[in-house]
Amino acid sequence: MTGCSVFPLFFCATRWIEDSDVAKRLISIWENIVKIVRFYEKMPKSKQPSSKSFLNVQQAVNDKLTVAKLQLFSFVADHFQPFLTAYQTDAPMIPILYNDLKKLVVELLSLIVKTEIIEKSKNICNIDLENKENILPIKNINIGFAAEGTISKLICSDMLNLSELKTFRRECLKFLVFSLNKLFEKSPISNVLVKNASCLKPENLLSESDFNQLMMKSLLSYLVNCKVLDEPQSDNALRQFNLFRRDDCKKNSDKITLFTMSKGRLDDLYFNQFH
Repeated sequence: MTGCSVFPLFFCATRWIEDSDVAKRLISIWENIVKIVRFYEKMPKSKQPSSKSFLNVQQAVNDKLTVAKLQLFSFVADHFQPFLTAYQTDAPMIPILYNDLKKLVVELLSLIVKTEIIEKSKNICNIDLENKENILPIKNINIGFAAEGTISKLICSDMLNLSELKTFRRECLKFLVFSLNKLFEKSPISNVLVKNASCLKPENLLSESDFNQLMMKSLLSYLVNCKVLDEPQSDNALRQFNLFRRDDCKKNSDKITLFTMSKGRLDDLYFNQFH
């Protein structure tokens, strides 16, 4: 009926790594979906589809903000995608997990939270997203250029009034807050092991700071409390760690500096170069 040979992609509720493309495909064929729904609406009631799926699509077609909502979803999914893609691996990633998660959280927080609140926070996961004092003015919430452009077109064509715009932006804020709270709940960003395993990052091993040793002590204490290691094993591990930093890392600093997670594995680096 539309002459379109491009079809929707499959949406997966549990794998966001795939869903930005799903939303973008849906946006690209949305005009044809509207045509199909309008075609059936002109038919006699007895010949109109009555399935729940069609009724859901019809409801979305009758919502003038559906495209903007899809654009917001794609915008947020694009923030998650690099992180999720990088961690589709069996390589040891825990030493960089905390920093990558923190970067993702800060990126998402910056969409709705005032910059000074993020910068002053000692623990970004404890920022109260229900406190209006921490949140940007509703008109300054970052929903992405694509959604902003769609909204502007609707306003210019008198299809969207200010009251509807405010309601939409409040819904966007609610979605972003929910996404962040889900990230706080499900991710291990507050886990002691994840945070202190950063002491094994290649660049941290070259640091002269005592903070790296403190992180290793905290990590080993955690493993002792979890009965993964006993106390003598932890003492031995800390001794080896300090010797490793003092001798091997300094002698092989060039190899550590040039190492990237995208081109190698941490276990290969440490075993092959320093064993």
